Amino acid sequence: MVGMSSSSFDHNQKRGHASNPGRWSEHRHTEPETALAAYAPTPPDTLAAENVAGGGPDERGFGTFDVDVEGVRTGDAVYAAGDGEDYKFVGRAAGVAPHPSKEGKLRVSFADGGGLVGDPSDKIAVVRDELPPRYDPTDRDYWRRVSSLYHPAQTADTLDRVANKGGENEDDVLLAVTQHPNASASALDAASKHSSFAVRSAVIAHPATSVETLTNMAAAAEREAADAAERVAEGVNLMQSYHQRDAEQAGKLAAAATERLETR
Repeated sequence: MVGMSSSSFDHNQKRGHASNPGRWSEHRHTEPETALAAYAPTPPDTLAAENVAGGGPDERGFGTFDVDVEGVRTGDAVYAAGDGEDYKFVGRAAGVAPHPSKEGKLRVSFADGGGLVGDPSDKIAVVRDELPPRYDPTDRDYWRRVSSLYHPAQTADTLDRVANKGGENEDDVLLAVTQHPNASASALDAASKHSSFAVRSAVIAHPATSVETLTNMAAAAEREAADAAERVAEGVNLMQSYHQRDAEQAGKLAAAATERLETR
């Protein structure tokens, strides 16, 4: 376990930085947290070492775990060893690098833009919500609704219900669905009809997207690219740059869908 200076975690600082001569470096700042980690349980500032164990979640679905860096999940409240035996909160995980750097380090990105770097086998503590939050379409907190869909344990049924609402869904909502590993072929097919190029790109990239959906997407994108190119050819107008952009993006979608079909 690597010790870190408590001054690194001064929540009153706008920006703070500390590097340890050992294996850890840490950087945090206080910009608002993103939706990706908003579902994590509200973290205390410190965890006593004796309360960090490999036990399962409690009746609320919250668990405190001693994990390797490579075992961190999106949404975890992450702690590193501070002064004495206590662990200090350093950030909420927004993601973990899929591969170590050339120096053999893994980076955990935090929702506030900071991060923590260490060996894959280094131990840190996390507080984790093991149960997915209920998706409430009437919740006025937009980002809380979105973040609930990113939870690693969110169910395929919930993702299906959200996706099959169709075009009324915001891009952020359907991006959460289409990037989720539990999304079904049905949910992905519904999302494939959304107007957002980002959402449709995520559908194409998802391993559960069916051949039928990819075939339909390739054909639709080719038609869309041709229509946009025709509008560009009509001559200069106030929408010219938008038509050009649409033609290029639709062409890329068609090519991506065709490429996926060739590898299926």
